[in-house]
Amino acid sequence: MKHFFLCFFFIIRLCAQTSDKSMNINAQEITAENFVEKIASQVKHYPQEPMYFFRANAHNCVYEILVNDFPIEKHYRLGWNATPTDFNRAILKSGKQTLTYRLYPIGNLLGDEERVNTLLSTTQIEIEIFRVDDHRTYTSDEDEKIVINHTSDKKEDKFVGAGLPYYEYTFEFEAKVPYENEGWSKGIDLRKVDSMELKAKVFQYYKKIQALYEKQDLGGILKMNYAFQARNSIAEYRTKEEIQKILDYYKRSAYYKGKEFQPLKKYEFQFFGGGTITAFKHTSKEPINKRLRGNNALWFKYKTESGGTRGQFLGAYLYAPKDKQQNGLHLEMIN
Repeated sequence: MKHFFLCFFFIIRLCAQTSDKSMNINAQEITAENFVEKIASQVKHYPQEPMYFFRANAHNCVYEILVNDFPIEKHYRLGWNATPTDFNRAILKSGKQTLTYRLYPIGNLLGDEERVNTLLSTTQIEIEIFRVDDHRTYTSDEDEKIVINHTSDKKEDKFVGAGLPYYEYTFEFEAKVPYENEGWSKGIDLRKVDSMELKAKVFQYYKKIQALYEKQDLGGILKMNYAFQARNSIAEYRTKEEIQKILDYYKRSAYYKGKEFQPLKKYEFQFFGGGTITAFKHTSKEPINKRLRGNNALWFKYKTESGGTRGQFLGAYLYAPKDKQQNGLHLEMIN
C-alpha cells in the first residue's frame, strides 16, 4: 500500500523513593551530544524494577484506554490484542490509580453494507491489570501478579451501554513503584482558563513545534522533549541503550525529507490529567477519518526512501506549571 500512516505517540516505553529531578537540569543545556547522558543520570536502578501492565479483550466494540486520565492505548480494530501493554509512564507515584476505558461502536468494520452506529447488547470489555516485580526478568505469565480483573457491567444480561454511541467507565486500583515523579501534577486546571486564550496559546505552541521540524532543528526538538523523556525514562528504568534509541528516533524524525505539515483543522480541544493537560486531537467518535482517528492534530507527511508517503503524528500534550504563570498563561510540553 503506497500511502499509509504511522502514529508515533512520543511515548515509545526496593527500595528508596526517587524524587523527580529531571527539572533540575536546564533543558536549554540539552544537545544531541549530551541527551543520553543527561537523561541516564536521572534514572535510578533498583534490585527489583516493578512494571505494571494491562490486557484488554473487547467484544463488539473498539476502545481507548487511559491510566490516570492519560491516553495509553487506542484499539480501533476487531479482535483481541493479546500483547500486554505496560503503563508505568502514566504512574507518577505509589498509591491509588485509575483506569478509564472508552468504548465505541464497530462502525463498518464488518463491511460497508453493515454499519453499526451504537454499542450492542453483546458489547463487553474485560481488563486484567497485573504487576511484574522485575521487568528485566519477565519471561512468562508465571511472573505476573494480578492486581485487578474488571468486566464491564450488564443489566438484565445486556451491556449497560447498549444503544449508546459512546460509553466511558473508570475504576481504581493500587500500584507501588520505587520512584516518584512530579510530572503534570502541579499544573493548573486548564478547563478553568478562558477557552479562546487557551486555544490561541495551544495553536501558537503547535506552530513552534512545527517550525522546529521544518527547520530540522534537532537541538530545539530535544530541548522541548527532554523533560518528557526524562520522566518516562525514570518510570520505565531505561538503560542508556534504550535512551539512545529514542535519540535515534528524534534524529530520523528531524531529518525526514519532504516534510509537509497538514493544516490544523477539524480537531477537538481535549483535556486529560484531570484538566491539567490539553491537546488538539482528531475525533474518536463517528463520523471518523480512519487514518486520523484519535491522533494528535499536529502531523506531517514525509517521503520514504522507497518513494512512498507516510504520516507522523506528534505527541504534543501541553500543561501549565503553577509556578510559571506570573506573566500570563505559559504552556509547556508535559514532563
